[in-house]
Amino acid sequence: MSAETKAPEEDPPAGWGERIGDAAAALQRLIGVRLALFRAELSAKSSDFVRGAAGLLIALLFGGLALGLLAALVAALFTRLFGSAIAGILAAFLLYAAAAAAAAILGWNRFRRVRAFDYPVTSGEVGKDLEALRRTAPDARSDEEEPDGEEPPESLDLPARDLERRFREGSE
Repeated sequence: MSAETKAPEEDPPAGWGERIGDAAAALQRLIGVRLALFRAELSAKSSDFVRGAAGLLIALLFGGLALGLLAALVAALFTRLFGSAIAGILAAFLLYAAAAAAAAILGWNRFRRVRAFDYPVTSGEVGKDLEALRRTAPDARSDEEEPDGEEPPESLDLPARDLERRFREGSE
């Protein structure tokens, strides 16, 4: 026989070490994809967090400026209106306290938009992975139920192939 007509040599079946190595490599790639999804969602949340913190900082800044620049004027106006210095200063204090409370409420509402433990894309993809594993996992049978000498079905290799297919689809 010539070299061209020889039957192609088949690769020997993969050993346990190779299978475990392949599974670990697939798991590492899958975890890398999930971490990338998590980072993307986390960056969106951090944007809302930074905006909320900036809003509260601006509220504190303007609250301080307003107190510093207008305190004397407002107190003087209220003193003239009420005819008493104590009543004028108290009225000015209540006005500034109401303005600070309104700014704090606006900042707090922005902070409430941050859902610290809500990562819908990442949890959805991990849920799909777990569902694929559940769908393709062999039934849990006891040793008595398995007939002797029966070859394991070819579908037992499906979890790795399905995860690999889903991984490749997600990365393209």
